[in-house]
Amino acid sequence: MLRGKWFSQLGRVCTLLIGLLLIVLIGMWPWPEVQAATVPATVRVGLEMNVSWVDFEVRQGAYQLVDGATKKVIARTLPSGQVWRAQIALNSTKIEVFSLRTGTNWQSWGTFAGPIMLEPINNKNLNLFKHNNRSYRGKLEIRSNKDCNGLICINELPTEEYLYGVVPREMGQDWPLEALKAQAVVARTYVAKNTAKHSADGFGVCNLTHCQVYGGYDSESARSTEAVNATRGEVLVDGNGTLIYALYHSNSGGHTEDNRYVNGWDYSYLRGKPDPYSRGYSLSDWQFATPVTSRGNQGQAGLLELLQKKDSIGPIDSLELIKRESGRVEAVLITDTKGNTIQKTGSEFGQLFNPGFNTYISRDSFMSNFFDLSTDATVAIINGRDEVKTQHGGASRFAVLNASGAVGKLNGSDSGYYLQGATQCIKVAKTPTQIAVFGHGWGHGVGMSQWGAYGMAEQGQCYQQILDFYYPGTKIQ
Repeated sequence: MLRGKWFSQLGRVCTLLIGLLLIVLIGMWPWPEVQAATVPATVRVGLEMNVSWVDFEVRQGAYQLVDGATKKVIARTLPSGQVWRAQIALNSTKIEVFSLRTGTNWQSWGTFAGPIMLEPINNKNLNLFKHNNRSYRGKLEIRSNKDCNGLICINELPTEEYLYGVVPREMGQDWPLEALKAQAVVARTYVAKNTAKHSADGFGVCNLTHCQVYGGYDSESARSTEAVNATRGEVLVDGNGTLIYALYHSNSGGHTEDNRYVNGWDYSYLRGKPDPYSRGYSLSDWQFATPVTSRGNQGQAGLLELLQKKDSIGPIDSLELIKRESGRVEAVLITDTKGNTIQKTGSEFGQLFNPGFNTYISRDSFMSNFFDLSTDATVAIINGRDEVKTQHGGASRFAVLNASGAVGKLNGSDSGYYLQGATQCIKVAKTPTQIAVFGHGWGHGVGMSQWGAYGMAEQGQCYQQILDFYYPGTKIQ
């Protein structure tokens, strides 16, 4: 009896010790850390960089001007409409502050270490300041750049209010509400993921397409603000609850793109796929024409002239397109009549005619790297494996058979040659002299197509369905 009781007590002690050991081991185990999907309360937006001076004024509400280094109040309750200026002090790295009294008569308020802060006194009211003829909510901060030879202008405000000025600039104010909601979620996710994108310059995101276009208070509209409020705090996360890279663009042209070709990241939710919803809207289709050796009807430079600004290449003999799965052009191989070949990416080739794809925005401009082309030297031939191959020029490499079956070359003195079809004989140029480009879409093609979101919303689909289509495998949190 005593031995049995002793073994029973020993068993309970062992069980307790094993349980404690398991607790310790579980606590020490290096389980993978899950990044919390948080939205920052405020965002710092770069409005201008490396400028000599910054002019500003109070439009509405009560503001004070403060030296950020010492917290000294430079001026309290600035009068609405009075113009103020901050500029790099002469022979100094400090910032001098002025106010405009009358005409061109500026009054100096002193020189300060900075940054100079224009701060609302009462955050319960709608406070607006004006800069470069545009009104903004929140605070204005003016600081020296890293080299202390210019100023950086920063707008700090609540994230949701920042989105009020982003969504209507990234999408039309009168677009379907569900499309605007999708844009609001994507824009919120983007800024939450990129709060330190410009940290070296003292702010999070800029106000341009490099980050997200932000137009401040003057860009706000009731419809887009409704979309932001309806999705307040919502972001997109992956299966681990981590904020996704919420990339988006104007129009996919009918097929989105793999992000590995654009940024080098391979995420399952950023892989290319057919996108029928973008077809038929805006720049889903465009076309462009250019001469090869001469100048265009409007005096614009032809392809050869543009190439020779940077590349050593002679008269062009042929063009060849190397394409990705999406149909976008990975590379254009350009061969001259001496056999020299240069290579341009699809984007580099297109931007010869439309730098940044932004200089000209129209359906008769070169708008993306999603294109095909045809020339007056283009032919379709069947190779030895019965494969049809389209060739844009390169006739000098063709072999012909005469009546007796002997192999020869095309007549080198002629500018073209003749092809006998079933019903007619046509003349084809040996080398391309005119190019017609047929293209699709505008933008990098990764993630959500904004016009595709428009199309889905027009068909009655909600913003959750839009986001699920363009970012498969993610969820709203």
